[in-house]
Amino acid sequence: MTKTGKQFEVLTKEIFELLSREERYTSVEHDVKLKSPDGERQIDVLIRSKVGSLDLTTIVECKDHNRILSV
Repeated sequence: MTKTGKQFEVLTKEIFELLSREERYTSVEHDVKLKSPDGERQIDVLIRSKVGSLDLTTIVECKDHNRILSV
C-alpha cells in the first residue's frame, strides 16, 4: 500500500482528536482554508480551544516528504 501525505494528515487529525477530548477543545479539523494577509492558506490540522477567557487556535502542518518544501 502506498502512503500518501493526506493519509498522514488524517492520522495526525485523529491523534489530536484522541488527545483533545477535554471540554476546552472545541474542534479538531482537517484540511481547512484560512485567510491570511498574503492570501488563503491550506491548513492540515486546525485545533480550536478555550483556556479561561482566551480562544486559542493551533495549526499543525504535516510533512511527509524527503525534500524541502515551500510555504
